Amino acid sequence: MKELSRNEFGKIKFLAEEAKNNRALIFSVIEKKHPGRVFVNKLDNPHFALIVTRVNFMFVLGDVLFDQDEKTLSRTLFGKVLSDLEEKAIILFSYSEPTRKAVERIFQKKEGIRISRKQFKLTINPDLMEKYRKIKEEVPQGFRLEKMDNMLGEKAGLKKEIADFSGDAFGFCLLQGEEIASFCYSIFLGGGEAEVDIKTNEKFQGKGLASIVAAAFIMECFQKGLVPNWATWPYREASIALAHKLGFEEIDDIPAHFWAEEM
Repeated sequence: MKELSRNEFGKIKFLAEEAKNNRALIFSVIEKKHPGRVFVNKLDNPHFALIVTRVNFMFVLGDVLFDQDEKTLSRTLFGKVLSDLEEKAIILFSYSEPTRKAVERIFQKKEGIRISRKQFKLTINPDLMEKYRKIKEEVPQGFRLEKMDNMLGEKAGLKKEIADFSGDAFGFCLLQGEEIASFCYSIFLGGGEAEVDIKTNEKFQGKGLASIVAAAFIMECFQKGLVPNWATWPYREASIALAHKLGFEEIDDIPAHFWAEEM
């Protein structure tokens, strides 16, 4: 497959329109808000493309129709892309039926597995916004809520080249003194959506802090005209419970394929 330069990413936007999930991740790369990579089967009028993010999430858009397409995709994934990864793991999402079948064959040969990711949708209404406003005000004594910047991002362990809070990335954190207790942010913003990511320091868990930073983040999303996109792995029970608490509705799981060097 041919790798596109960043100023060519718009060539595959028409292929991305088929994606009904993970749109924040996909479009954050196409819109050059995330330092991802894009490969196409051919430079002129490609009929399938591969998007690679910096967090090992990858997406095949369009139709992998022919044996040669399948071989080309496999070589790119398990050759060029894998060799450039620090963490040798691939989480791959695909959309059309022919492509899913091709990906299944590729991963079977590599002893990869099928997995799924839970996804949620949010139907906003005035009552829910009022709920978020109240939650945001429930900051416990001794804590303070702050908007994230690059200094706080670095303190939280986020690399500036992936999460640049002086650019498009944004988020909120709760601090106790100078220690970050919990934070909610997005490094994937695109297609009018923002992918939600939440982390709470283990010693501060069970205090409702994640709800506060999430409520602040969701309110900011709507102020920016963005739809918050919540997805998580089935084993992350706390994340699933928090999504329900915040009014997200569980919808169909997202199928994917997984391969790791140490499987």
